[in-house]
Amino acid sequence: MVNARLSDFFKGTVVALSAWSVAAYAWVTLFRLGYPYQLEWLEGALADETLRVLEGKSLYGPPSLDFLPFFYTPLYFFVSAAFSKITGDGFLPLRLVSVLSSIGFLGLIGWLVKKETGKTYFAFLAAFLMAATYKVCGSWFDMARLDSFFLFLTLAGVCLIRFGHSQGAAAAAGSCVFLAFFTKQTALVLFAPLAVYVLLRRRRQAAFFFGSFAVCFTLSTWLMNRFSGGWYSYYVFDLPRRHSGILVQERFLSFWTQDLGGVLPVACVLSAVFLVRLARRDGDKALFYALTLAGMLAGSWITRLHDGGSSNVLMPAFAALSVLFGMAAADFTSRGGFVAAAVLGLCLIQSLSLAYSPKQRIPKKIDYENGRRVVDAIGAVRGQVYAPRFGYLPRLAHKKTYAHRAAMDDVVRSDALWGARLCEEMKQAIGERRFQAIFLDAFVFESCNFQDAIDSQYEAVSPPQLKETKFWGEKDVSFLYVPKAIEAAHG
Repeated sequence: MVNARLSDFFKGTVVALSAWSVAAYAWVTLFRLGYPYQLEWLEGALADETLRVLEGKSLYGPPSLDFLPFFYTPLYFFVSAAFSKITGDGFLPLRLVSVLSSIGFLGLIGWLVKKETGKTYFAFLAAFLMAATYKVCGSWFDMARLDSFFLFLTLAGVCLIRFGHSQGAAAAAGSCVFLAFFTKQTALVLFAPLAVYVLLRRRRQAAFFFGSFAVCFTLSTWLMNRFSGGWYSYYVFDLPRRHSGILVQERFLSFWTQDLGGVLPVACVLSAVFLVRLARRDGDKALFYALTLAGMLAGSWITRLHDGGSSNVLMPAFAALSVLFGMAAADFTSRGGFVAAAVLGLCLIQSLSLAYSPKQRIPKKIDYENGRRVVDAIGAVRGQVYAPRFGYLPRLAHKKTYAHRAAMDDVVRSDALWGARLCEEMKQAIGERRFQAIFLDAFVFESCNFQDAIDSQYEAVSPPQLKETKFWGEKDVSFLYVPKAIEAAHG
């Protein structure tokens, strides 16, 4: 009797806390969707890529100071451009795609658990757990980044593989895997274990699964290369393969102990125990979810190891753990008694550990004001402005944008020839004093140092309107350079 009452109390408290995580996310999104400046330092560059699609220009071309894409496949930009036809350009269409995708992947997590367990309570619990990881994922779900869209397509592919037993469903699953790849190449890592599952357990449908993926992959590669003069393969396949990113040694272990075990310890333990128990009852289901988990963990781990691997890359791993957590909790609590009360108590502790204040995720009035001051300062410059870390700001001031610092670093790290040409182009532009102002923060380029070239032709100034200009998504615009007088530059 005591255990039953305790279970009921834990059940109600857990669902209340879990529902709060969804409400908090909805509240934050409401205030962030229309924020006119970037929430994260690469949002502006992705908005620029979407604008390029709207203008009918190719996303892929020779590396140039004028424009450089990131190493991403293009689907997110195509979809965001379509939304831009309705909402107008800027950050809103990209964030809207992300928000709708986040609703989609939360729904798919709940649907999977409901389908497997038949229990609505635990379906909601699994979806709510994923929603609660919003903060530890860097508040990424609603950003103008492709991760939410990618995760939605990935989970859609997982659902089709799991429950689609016809040849048509297998073809749809293969197409969905392609769409995930056409959003982010990491999909090939995530789905590699499930491809083995299809070969082993879905032999009659395997030809349709792999065939549809192969046709979509081959046709898209041919078309994209034809319209880009071959530069699509350069950015999507060649450069990532040669990318000399720095591996963070500590993350080989900390990914498991801190990123996963430190954030979702209950889900990790319950999932592991549940898979062992499930293997004794239903080998096929256990194999499917073990391989799904392996792919999601591998994709997150590999990308997390790189120095640029931020907390957003944990989203696939958290999604897989959320699904298994919901299924495990449903299984263990079905016994009733002390075990059910203990599991629900652990769920309560986990929910409490993920609680956060939504107010801290929302830009404040001062962020709007400081952003406006920087844009006004850029607009007041007569001529072109170069802002390598926040190149979208000149566009807000109706000026030309240039390649983002991070994209330039990627090319310099990965291709010695084109990297040298890019650095030389930049030095030439500085030497010719092509820009009437250069806006920098404290850390500009990792692979090319242009400070000497800048110092020879430009001088640092400190306009009063740029003091204390830190705003959400940006560091301080610490340095503003303007051309030196001719005599000083050559003296």
